[in-house]
Amino acid sequence: MNFVREPMSERFIYDAINRLEEHYFVGRTEQTERFVSFLRESGSSEIILNVYGTGGVGKSYLLREFARIAAAQGRIVCQLDARTFRHTPEAFIAAVMTSLQQPASNEVSADFPEAVALHNCLNIMNILADRHRFVLFLDEYATMRGLDGWLQDAFFRGLQPNVRIVVAGRTPLDGSWVSSPAWRRFIASMPLEQFSKHDVSEYLARNDIVDEAAIEKAWVVSGGHPLYLSLTVPLLSRCPDLASLPFVELNSELVKHWLKETTTEEMRSLIEYMSIPRTFNQELLGYMRGFPVTDVEFASITRLSFVKASARGWVMQDRIRETIHSEFKKRMPKQYQGGLIRCANYWYALIHRRASSVHSAADIRDYICCVSDSMVRSVFQHSGINSKNRLETMDRRNFHEVKRYLNKRKFQAKTKQAYYVDNQKQQTYTFHMDPRQDEKRAVLARPEDWLALELDSVKLLRNDTGSMIGLVAAIPINRSTLNYLSEQPVTSSFFRALSEEDRSALAAPRHTQAGWVLRMLDVEDGNDSEARSELLNYWLEYLQYGNLLLVSTPDSFYRKLLLALGFREADVPAHYDYGENTPAPTYMLDLRKDRFLSYLHGMSHMAGIPLSVPNIALSGRESEIASLVLQGLTNNEIGKSLYLSEITIKKHVSNIFRKTGTKNRSQLIRSLMEISPP
Repeated sequence: MNFVREPMSERFIYDAINRLEEHYFVGRTEQTERFVSFLRESGSSEIILNVYGTGGVGKSYLLREFARIAAAQGRIVCQLDARTFRHTPEAFIAAVMTSLQQPASNEVSADFPEAVALHNCLNIMNILADRHRFVLFLDEYATMRGLDGWLQDAFFRGLQPNVRIVVAGRTPLDGSWVSSPAWRRFIASMPLEQFSKHDVSEYLARNDIVDEAAIEKAWVVSGGHPLYLSLTVPLLSRCPDLASLPFVELNSELVKHWLKETTTEEMRSLIEYMSIPRTFNQELLGYMRGFPVTDVEFASITRLSFVKASARGWVMQDRIRETIHSEFKKRMPKQYQGGLIRCANYWYALIHRRASSVHSAADIRDYICCVSDSMVRSVFQHSGINSKNRLETMDRRNFHEVKRYLNKRKFQAKTKQAYYVDNQKQQTYTFHMDPRQDEKRAVLARPEDWLALELDSVKLLRNDTGSMIGLVAAIPINRSTLNYLSEQPVTSSFFRALSEEDRSALAAPRHTQAGWVLRMLDVEDGNDSEARSELLNYWLEYLQYGNLLLVSTPDSFYRKLLLALGFREADVPAHYDYGENTPAPTYMLDLRKDRFLSYLHGMSHMAGIPLSVPNIALSGRESEIASLVLQGLTNNEIGKSLYLSEITIKKHVSNIFRKTGTKNRSQLIRSLMEISPP
């Protein structure tokens, strides 16, 4: 028996796709409301709406939703995709006429064929605009920028003012569109960002996924990027945990999509180097690549849709940077490793030049993230540069808000769980806190004391609506806080164990500090890994020259993180302030004097990243001892490590002093670590 399948009508497919797209459309409430206003405001000078955002952020999807809204209002809609026609005036006019289901003009002039076609096209559009209003959608506009002049001078000038135009591309309109005061007045900008976590949850619900763990997985993996989310959803039911998701396949597909903006292999190579540091500049890229980046090259890459200017240079969008970074490391491991080593040396050189300056805090953060291990990478991957959240210092105005926040923690304690993924190693780390510990942390917090101490180091984290969503507190160590810290839960076990000499060393004058107790970090939504990452990024600012940092926590996740950041467990007994079955060790990081540079060198050593040192004529044994000095080991410890007497080590160290022209360990460490600025 033969079966003949009748072709499905094109209209039916179109309608079915339209209905499905409408069903899966989530978020973008602000954008759709603004579009409705854009259509309604007939007296406004803004007739061009410019939608722009990175590849895969949902521009085309949004334009189709806009088209449905316009059609529902009875407007004539003309939808063009610049990838589907040649970029000439004739082809553009033909595409418009085809979209409007109008025949091409038969009135061809030998001298002005384009002029006749243009006249007929504009005439039809203006007639339709008179009767029904008219909306022209131009998707992927960046690919047809060669038509800018013709569109401005010939096509758009001939349209009636009640025609509305929506232009979408990866980058905003620039050039003559913004240099001309006249055209600039006609343009309304609409940047498109990632989905919020609420949007992700709603999208999953429309895909019949309502399990909280699955929602959290999708949020962590996609970072709210719509295309990444769309590719991840079908995999969630098949993958029992985050680690089993096929990151390699996902990353390869996404990198191909994002790198469509590149025009040359050289440009792709630069983008791969850009993915190594969290922030970059022209000088750093040239240093990583091994030869200078030209002004033309740098201008090209900083115009990419996923690159933004920041206070410290330029940044790539977090999720895109992580994905390209992972793909670069897999695709070209030797080239990647060379770039990573040079990047670490670049940041180290900047820090070394001004080691005693507080202004190096951002450089230190970038350096730590460059040389860190898998866990640190996963936790600090959210740079927070594009975050809408903000930190606010606690004072008398907002003190009661902090009290309410902590009371809520006490009386509405709940399980907190957040996931962090390292794309490079495809490894997942889980933060978990039970309600009892959540409650106890709030009970032990003393906001009244922090206010009385006049601390400017207690910060509220607010979201874009102004609501408090997190809290971070640090207490300075100085002569006015030493007694307080010796009496309080959580901190007393360390400070009571101090010798008189050590206590005296920490008695810095009031309004200065010998170090910090990083006392509390809390996020209201326990699943909000991004907010927690933002506060941890803020904590990194305390990793500065001259500080002694102390943290006491019973939480295994934070303890592992502290060890990965170079902290060590202090030689004092663990306390039980969080509960009789909950030991809480104290971790310390001593960055005072020469220990600061030793710490930086030790972090790179753990990561297997060599730092450049001057070519000094040391013997093999002297080089070995110098390397251990750099790691902060004492003569006694070096002797035990090399099975040599302490006297022998002292002789070798004296020879190293002589050869390097230094007089003590601090000078020696600086000399050994000295590298020329890139």
